[in-house]
Amino acid sequence: MKYSLIFIFSTALIFAACLSEKEETLPEKDCPEAITFSGGVDQIINTNCAVPGCHVPGAVPPSLKGYDEVNSHTSNIEKRINGEGAIMPPSGKLPQATIDSISCWIQNGKLR
Repeated sequence: MKYSLIFIFSTALIFAACLSEKEETLPEKDCPEAITFSGGVDQIINTNCAVPGCHVPGAVPPSLKGYDEVNSHTSNIEKRINGEGAIMPPSGKLPQATIDSISCWIQNGKLR
């Protein structure tokens, strides 16, 4: 009986210890503060998204011409460039550094 109680107590203690462990989380991305729309994000969008036949006025919605239009669609843009839903651009996934630039711009407050 004594050994049964020790076994039960030890098992409970081990189980409790396992439950209290926290998962390690990755640190937030180190984003330079200098990423602005006019300082690089606009070029990424104009080269990869707002091209003839794609996200320009009169073509595939949403139009991504200019800061206000891009700013109002950042959630969807970030999802699509990261592969949630159909990957954008349709020509293939952007380089990770380009994706990181857009994500950092959003994370840092979508500066003009």
